[in-house]
Amino acid sequence: MRTEARRLRPVSLFVVTFVLLVEGAAALVGGIQMLRDPFGEPLGMPVEGLAGSPFVSYLVPGLLLTVVLGIYPLMAALLLWWRPSWPAMAWLERLTHRHWTCTVAATAGVGMLVWIAVQVAMLGASHPLQAVIAGMGLVAVAFAFMPDTRRAYQPAPQPVRRR
Repeated sequence: MRTEARRLRPVSLFVVTFVLLVEGAAALVGGIQMLRDPFGEPLGMPVEGLAGSPFVSYLVPGLLLTVVLGIYPLMAALLLWWRPSWPAMAWLERLTHRHWTCTVAATAGVGMLVWIAVQVAMLGASHPLQAVIAGMGLVAVAFAFMPDTRRAYQPAPQPVRRR
């Protein structure tokens, strides 16, 4: 089964996994830097840069960046790759008609898009990296739902319950 699953992995899976790993690793590094020095200048960003936002330091943004854009996409990439069959996630498979890990990967991409949208709304478009992150989010969502990913990640058939 493992060899068969490995052989059936489509190119779109490699793309979305790569995007999630790169985004997760970069966000983890950036978020940890913000947490280590929330009032200093983590990553060369002075606290004055938060003017116009509800934050007085980089503590909360660093925590959100670490968890939402760091840990979550890394876990999504691993889960997408491993394709575990968890009965507790059967409801999501019934809802989406695809393996639950595809939906988790897509929500990681949506998280990137929401992060950038909120950042631009609060602070304005000030860095080309914002467009790169938004593009990565779009790629993660699109490739998680590509037809070849969908075919390779059909949910496992659920046993029929008889009354």
